[in-house]
Amino acid sequence: MVIAIIAVLMAILMPVLNRVREQARRAVCQANLKQLPNVRMMYLDDNDGPYG
Repeated sequence: MVIAIIAVLMAILMPVLNRVREQARRAVCQANLKQLPNVRMMYLDDNDGPYG
């Protein structure tokens, strides 16, 4: 009986945990995308601009 209750609770929790994990991945990806312009400018500054 206890095993059945645990199985039901896991069946309820797994989709929620997967959704939270996906939201965390999206947040990290969006943060990385926001950094791309800064990375480009730093690269260009270090390498004497776009035309070398």
